[in-house]
Amino acid sequence: MKLPIPFDDPATYPGHSGVDFAQPRGTRFRASGDGAVTLRRTTPAGGNMIWVEYDALPTGAGVGYAHMDSWTDCPTVGTRVTEGTVLGRVGSSGHSTGPHLHVEVAGHATTAGFWEFFDPIRVISPLPTTAASSPHPITEEPDMDATQSKQLTEIHQAIFARKSDGPGSWDGIDQKLGILVAQLGEIRQAIFARKSDGPGSWDGIDQKLGILVAQVDAMRSASR
Repeated sequence: MKLPIPFDDPATYPGHSGVDFAQPRGTRFRASGDGAVTLRRTTPAGGNMIWVEYDALPTGAGVGYAHMDSWTDCPTVGTRVTEGTVLGRVGSSGHSTGPHLHVEVAGHATTAGFWEFFDPIRVISPLPTTAASSPHPITEEPDMDATQSKQLTEIHQAIFARKSDGPGSWDGIDQKLGILVAQLGEIRQAIFARKSDGPGSWDGIDQKLGILVAQVDAMRSASR
């Protein structure tokens, strides 16, 4: 029996050691089944990584999740997990062109190797509501506008698809990034205008948007 994948719309490229899922920074990703956390580490390439050995996979075929934003919501080594348990949050640590979750299987570190153990048409079920199934308490954060989240996902997938097409193929991506930067800037201006409506509840959201604007600008520079 194959395990469900973390999100829809996986992406890859020739020579890749696994599969990537483009998602907004801070998006929680979840365990694919029953298993145990065997390793947490930070590497130059993978950034913040967590490894899980699932009961359904052969011994030694641990599943690694890379480029996590931080150790927030990340269970400790030895923690037992079930399908839907939060493992961490999507980020862009290590060698990364933008926020995404890289997943690979130890001993089978190719895209084809990944699909030996995961089902491309089955996505992880919703998070269990029982306290026992969640290793750490979850604090909800404001989400990005749905349209902007979709735009970031499309941009990141386009980057993977066009890496080998040559310089001219980046023009459409750069245009999308420019539009997104402008939209994010308008949101920040609206926040500054409304800060006087109450206490500093807008400060955290504004800070997150500032970080996101910087990330998008960096992606735009890298695409040129």
